[in-house]
Amino acid sequence: MKRLIPAWFAMIAMFAPVVYAQSDEIPFNDYENHKYEEAIVYLFEEDIISGYPDGTFKPDKTINRAELLKIIIESNFNETDYESFEDTSCFSDVTGNLWFSKYVCFAKNKEIIEGYPDGTFKPEREINLIESLKIMYEGIGMAVDNPNAIFKFKYYSPAMRAGYIPKELSGGYENIMTRGQVSEIIYRILMDEDKKMKSEINLNLTVYKQQYYASCGTAALAIALSQQTYVTENEILDEMIAMGLYPNNEIIEENGVYVWDDPQQVFVGDYNGLVSIYMSKLKGFGFLEGPLEELAQNWAPNSEKFSGKNFSFIARELEEGHPVIVFGNVNARSGSVILTEPGTATVTWQLRNSGETITIPMYKHNLVVEGYVGTPEAPESFYIVDPFYGQKIEMTKGELEGILAGYNYSGVVVKF
Repeated sequence: MKRLIPAWFAMIAMFAPVVYAQSDEIPFNDYENHKYEEAIVYLFEEDIISGYPDGTFKPDKTINRAELLKIIIESNFNETDYESFEDTSCFSDVTGNLWFSKYVCFAKNKEIIEGYPDGTFKPEREINLIESLKIMYEGIGMAVDNPNAIFKFKYYSPAMRAGYIPKELSGGYENIMTRGQVSEIIYRILMDEDKKMKSEINLNLTVYKQQYYASCGTAALAIALSQQTYVTENEILDEMIAMGLYPNNEIIEENGVYVWDDPQQVFVGDYNGLVSIYMSKLKGFGFLEGPLEELAQNWAPNSEKFSGKNFSFIARELEEGHPVIVFGNVNARSGSVILTEPGTATVTWQLRNSGETITIPMYKHNLVVEGYVGTPEAPESFYIVDPFYGQKIEMTKGELEGILAGYNYSGVVVKF
């Protein structure tokens, strides 16, 4: 994939279906003294734009959605990436063999565009400022400051702060764009050496489905370790028992209160999914960061637990190549860990030695974060491996936030 470089949009006939031959002399007769003359001259000299055969550039002529998309796709991707979409139909008004089909369908496949609720793309519709900024940001791969912002401000706000938007367009979210205005925004982006580009990190870990109802922690560790070594969940369980991390006595009830161990020291519950024979409907709980950190260090000696961190911390660890196991409050019985309504039931018991009461959400689950899209400062989405169903999923920052908040953004970074 090509990304934004000084020769961005090289050899593209911008906005015009007919390419006017380049020469050392600017062939346009309508750019001088135009407010965006500097941008037009620069883009021409960089072989980014060409004019019409009649010797004009028409800087005040509007541009439509398909034309702008063609520029972005041809400028940021190799032809081999999108040429196979030429015969594809991806919207009700974008059928195969139209001049713009391969650009539109490829862009939809890459989630650069979404189209309208009625299933159309409206390729010939004139494009406004907000739509233009979305295509530029997503097609070029530029990061936004707040991925969860409403559409109106998601791209406009960072573009305005960066100085990409001409003064005449300030606040004009629905303003229809002209060729000159788009040229000016492109020019300002090219001149910005500090622009933030998205990263896309994916460690491509092995998918592993947990063997027992309450063994998401050890299964998650097997997934994280797959980055460098193959370890089965049973081997991890054997090691856990050998280390004394598994309760070595029977769970009992004293005066109507269940007495149990500390999940920061050992596993709490049985791997068959039952807390005890006395509470047959109550499922096993597992362990927290302490035991998992100690267990992980057998294979990845530099592993370390964390708590009270944030998404930037997780993204930075991933950028350095470290899988991250997170603790989340989810109801895995729903069929998916992507939840809007996490489970609310809790498990309560007293610690065996201190008598301290522990109450924790019953539906604690471990997920492995293997990658992200965005920047460490503003990650937009995360690649997740879910051991309960043995599947890979992608979560937005908001979806993952709803799961991790119940455990204070805690987990274990697996470092070899």
